[in-house]
Amino acid sequence: MKEKEEKVGQSADQQGKFKAGSFNCYNYPSLNQLGQQAPFGQIAAALMGSTRICFYGDQLFWKQPNSRQRTAFHQDATYFHHEGDQCCTFWMPMEKVDQENGMMGYARGSHLGDLYKPNLFVSQASFPGSQGKALPDVEGHEEDFDVVYYPAEPGDIIVHHVKTWHGSTGNTSPTRQRRAMTLRYLGDDIRYLERQGTPPDSPKSAQLHDGDPIECAEFPLIWTREQGFLA
Repeated sequence: MKEKEEKVGQSADQQGKFKAGSFNCYNYPSLNQLGQQAPFGQIAAALMGSTRICFYGDQLFWKQPNSRQRTAFHQDATYFHHEGDQCCTFWMPMEKVDQENGMMGYARGSHLGDLYKPNLFVSQASFPGSQGKALPDVEGHEEDFDVVYYPAEPGDIIVHHVKTWHGSTGNTSPTRQRRAMTLRYLGDDIRYLERQGTPPDSPKSAQLHDGDPIECAEFPLIWTREQGFLA
């Protein structure tokens, strides 16, 4: 993920770094092929009850050993330029993930609630220019939000709704890294919406306007119930 690699956060007393790269599929054909031709699109359709699926790119995450800074609880929905209910994220670890090196936690039922402002990912502070209300302090009151954590192994896939509140612990291991990737898929009811206060690398469409169905060159249609995979 060389072109898209960026430092997410590191405090002065940390030895390890936490890095993330977004939409690497635009630069690496193998990632684009994985997202569009693997069975994930069909699985997403079954989970969301969709008849058509568009691919919405990838993210890569790397928590080095002793990268103790956690990923703040957040929703994926407000980081990107679309709206609707049928969108999901596939999260896949590249090594064993447990409490020591940064496993993922989810607030059960949170996808049924409101949308909140995106935060700075390693901080609860809201993303500059974003609109709406800030997500509650989940980290400080996990028992109030029914948070569950899931260990995972390579080959496992955790799928969450785009509105689900989720975050991860830091990597406290002195020797183990934690690498993971995500793929996102959009279903029937997703419409284009250019949001204020989103990360600068959140892709926009040159041809869509607010309210348009999401299918376009940037977010291609990859599967339909009638035709199967189109690539």
